[in-house]
Amino acid sequence: MRACSSSRSTREKDGTFLQPKSGLFVIAAAAAVDVVPVRIHYETPDGKMKLFCKVRVVYGEPMPAARFAMESRRDMKKLRANKQALLDAWEKL
Repeated sequence: MRACSSSRSTREKDGTFLQPKSGLFVIAAAAAVDVVPVRIHYETPDGKMKLFCKVRVVYGEPMPAARFAMESRRDMKKLRANKQALLDAWEKL
């Protein structure tokens, strides 16, 4: 089983990504599931979602669950590293 990561983050109105939510990594580590970076591209002139617009969904390489294992739920250094790795994966999509 794999967890898709697009539902655990959001973006600003200008299209820049915000930090992923921490719960994604806690849940993925506890459930021992891989995380698959997902990006949705809206095929509109401004790149924003419009009613009935065409979309393109792009899936990245799965990130192994073992990567998200943390010593404790409050391991902030590991959590920041995981968030940055996911942002880097999104940027490549």
